[in-house]
Amino acid sequence: ATDEDITTLCGWFADAAERARAAGFDGVEIHAGHGYLISSFLSRSTNLRSDEYGGPLENRARVLLRVIRAVRERVGTGFPVWCRLDGVEFRKQNGITEADAQRTAELAVAAGLDAVHVSAYADPRSAIGFTDAPLPHQPSAYLGLARGIKQRVAVPVIAVGRIAPDAADRAIADGDADFVAWGRALIADPELPAKLARGDAAQSRCIYSYRCVGNIFLRRAASCAVNPRAGREGELRIEHAARRRRVLIAGGGPAGLEAARLLALRGHAVTLCEREPELGGLALAAVAAEPNNAPLLDELLRAVAAAKIELRLGCEVTDSVVAEIDPDAVVLAVGARRVRPRIPGADAAHVLDPWQLRGGFEAALANGPRVAVVGAGLVGVEIAERLAELGATVSLIAAQTVIAPEMSPPRRWRAVHLLKEHGVARHTGAELVAIEPGRAIFLHAGERREIAVDGVVLSDALAPDDALAAALAPRGREVHRIGDCVAPRTFEEAIYEATTAAALL
Repeated sequence: ATDEDITTLCGWFADAAERARAAGFDGVEIHAGHGYLISSFLSRSTNLRSDEYGGPLENRARVLLRVIRAVRERVGTGFPVWCRLDGVEFRKQNGITEADAQRTAELAVAAGLDAVHVSAYADPRSAIGFTDAPLPHQPSAYLGLARGIKQRVAVPVIAVGRIAPDAADRAIADGDADFVAWGRALIADPELPAKLARGDAAQSRCIYSYRCVGNIFLRRAASCAVNPRAGREGELRIEHAARRRRVLIAGGGPAGLEAARLLALRGHAVTLCEREPELGGLALAAVAAEPNNAPLLDELLRAVAAAKIELRLGCEVTDSVVAEIDPDAVVLAVGARRVRPRIPGADAAHVLDPWQLRGGFEAALANGPRVAVVGAGLVGVEIAERLAELGATVSLIAAQTVIAPEMSPPRRWRAVHLLKEHGVARHTGAELVAIEPGRAIFLHAGERREIAVDGVVLSDALAPDDALAAALAPRGREVHRIGDCVAPRTFEEAIYEATTAAALL
């Protein structure tokens, strides 16, 4: 880019800021991070120029400073202008350092900024890099970066990067930042700030599956694994029902809990029956495998406990229960039924299924550290990840050849990277044929192979449970099936189907 090009660029930024002010916006943020044009000048890894825009930091920051001055001149001093900076670049040779970012922030404030928004970036060519930055998997990942810049500038500092509400309160109270920005948390629950302002003990229900941003790589519209209304606000309306109905929900897993919450919100009389002594269903195993799944279940349990819902634990829905409650509609969320492959050894004591992991992973390691996980879908991969983190020697055996295709691309990139990092052996395109004491036997490309194991987890040992639906069909009742009883899938389908059922009723 020539100096003339850069002058034109500065004019474009100023034009955009002027349009934003004219449209009624209260301020503008100049994006100077995440590998975009301005950040490519700031980073030594991409800025190889030898003129006045390259070399020392003051030169590399020159484009940013010119943009800030152009914007400030156009909008005046009464209109807030701030910029987003990378506090560091991960996994990049000659990337932006913390010292670079702190000095850049000082220069930018001197040029006319009203605040600094501190994010981060990583080499996108690294499989796991995207989940280091700009969308971190680790909680409060960039808070230290914000703290470092806060100590160097006299304007407000905005922190970002998976900061939970309680951590946000602490960060502001401790002086690490003046504001906290949320992205994924608000896609998952746009009402979160209002809930917190009311004093509710709410947390974000985001499970950090990267479904929202992952859709970019699939050329799809934005969506959310735990908020089906994101991107569909005009289609999925949850409004107070015109007529109050009595609704029976069979099953207290994520699908049943979300349906109960929404139906109660609509004003219906809701009874939720769960055959187990506790709520959660198979989600308890999902939380044991991947703690990031916990916020959704925690929020569902909190919301259901706070709503006017009749809960019956240890109550399996039968014809007599339906007759007693006499509902106007029944929502079946009974989950999947447990199945075992028809192979020798599938019923052995050291062979487990996901249902048996609801209380934790001790059972999978009871006989020793060598564990084979059968199935390489999302469930199998999260189980394998957790076992490897616990120190197990893990092998994946799967008929499929692609690991966890149902995961969003960034989450899958991270999962595959961690499987490699933990040394998980992957036997894809394989057929499990027998389980014997101390070994699992499978076929791969027609060749018989075996691996030494102390335990086996059948991650895909689940099938739709349509028994209750079949029993109720002749009774002529209005029945809606949602979640894993339709087909074993993910939280996303469970929550979506619960929402659509609640909207219909």
